[in-house]
Amino acid sequence: MGEDLAPYPSFDLYIIKHAEYICGLPRKAECDDMRNILEYLEETCRRVPDRDAFICEGDRISFSELRRRAFEYGMKLAERAGGVRNRPICVIGEREIDALVCMLGCVYSGNYYVLVDASLPDGRIEAMLESVDFLGAVSCSGKAYHVPGLVFSDVYHEDTEDGSSEGADGCGPYTGGETDRAVRSIIERTCSFDPLYGVFTSGTTGVPKLVVKSHASMISFIEDFTEMFDIDENEVLGNQFPFYFDASTKDLYCCLKCGLTVHIIPKQFFSFPQLLLNYLIENRITTIIWVPSALSLVANGDGLETIGVPQTVSKVFFVGEQMPVRQLNYWKRHMPETRFINIYGSTEVAGNFLYYIYEDMLPDDQRLPTGRPFPNTKVFLLSEDGQLITQSGREGEICVVGDTLSLGYYGNREMTDKVFVQNPLVGYRETMYRTGDMAVYDEKGNIVWASRKDFQIKHMGYRIELSEIEITLGAVPGIEECCCSYDPDKKKILFYYTAASDMKKEIGKQVRAKLPKYMFPSKYIRLDSMPHNANGKIDRKKLAQPGQ
Repeated sequence: MGEDLAPYPSFDLYIIKHAEYICGLPRKAECDDMRNILEYLEETCRRVPDRDAFICEGDRISFSELRRRAFEYGMKLAERAGGVRNRPICVIGEREIDALVCMLGCVYSGNYYVLVDASLPDGRIEAMLESVDFLGAVSCSGKAYHVPGLVFSDVYHEDTEDGSSEGADGCGPYTGGETDRAVRSIIERTCSFDPLYGVFTSGTTGVPKLVVKSHASMISFIEDFTEMFDIDENEVLGNQFPFYFDASTKDLYCCLKCGLTVHIIPKQFFSFPQLLLNYLIENRITTIIWVPSALSLVANGDGLETIGVPQTVSKVFFVGEQMPVRQLNYWKRHMPETRFINIYGSTEVAGNFLYYIYEDMLPDDQRLPTGRPFPNTKVFLLSEDGQLITQSGREGEICVVGDTLSLGYYGNREMTDKVFVQNPLVGYRETMYRTGDMAVYDEKGNIVWASRKDFQIKHMGYRIELSEIEITLGAVPGIEECCCSYDPDKKKILFYYTAASDMKKEIGKQVRAKLPKYMFPSKYIRLDSMPHNANGKIDRKKLAQPGQ
């Protein structure tokens, strides 16, 4: 990757020579005729109807029951909608089976779902409802939300003790061939690029942006993900991500496609390593897709040594943040036969688009490679002036081309056009997503994440990546979590950390040994606990607030 682009007169010729770096492998054609994600559930119900699909704190639902309840509720929603299709329906719920039924019910109705966290303040939920032209709102919490412009506002519930549900205006349950005909009609009327779901992501203006994903983009990703990592009906997944967080789609749609069982692990278990590890062991979980802080919690408490190793876990995926190498090495030492996989993506792309399988352990203070592209995806680095970067060590913005790109931001053409742009390297129409993430190539051709554009600071005349300080100091034994912030008014770098005791002396030694003077933090601040947002990531905004 260190050679110059000059010998190649076009981007296409460069890809021919270096496809292994920029392009994922081609995909099999098995899913080319699929239009609707519901086809996964329909096929799984024919194959393993009575198998548990989801288990949640004693509550469980089989695939056939999930299909029945979601379909019947979808017919109720379709009647409420008066036949309108491809409109967003807001589902207000949490990590619960009822929310999953409602989400899939929206899809059966010919529309698409947007899940909103029911634990948010009412004012925040109402602001989200007002920011998008929702067809209706479905509440799993028992509380209806009446917002001007909604065609309907419904509180989801089951009307009878035996679990059957009644549709609106006396529309009763569909059975047998009648159901099959109705489902075929729904699928036949679907274009693969119709919207499947939307997810809110934070906005710089303070108003959340709604990213909309299509059936085609999710089908494309799930086909690749399950094939690459040998995910089949024998897996038992341990879910950690809330369903309103994009990373949870791997749990949901791997379940529907493969016919595997997903355990929705209670949220409070992720604060107690003993409860968490015992759950994995007792329920024979085989695959987990977690945020790094959940894995670090176990490592920092020496849980695998003191509590036990979950022997059935064969695949560990981590996504959402940089995984600290020191804590990853802890897991690898205790579970050498387990596959540890770093997956990386953006909300604006369905699933993920880079992966790295962790095989040979790295030094604790080294940055973990982000990896190489998923199949049927082009990922490359561009300089500020739009030139392709090919040399290792030179920083550029991660850019993505492929059929997993989202449909853009709902109702926000200006923002959509800002990041979904024409690929400047080709002479034909090709949409490219600019992630805003900066990265370099390592000597093996892996992309290595460096920072967000907005995490870069200018300090003492130098451009500094705060993440570099975090990775270097996070390798100090005893530090559990850490994060840097910058005070532009006082021109000071602040280093926050959690540890069992004061570690200023040990941190100072690492600073002097590993960092240039202009990157020295001005202050080391020990916290009792690091603030996290609802998705399990460190909440940098809270750290930046006065008094934090």
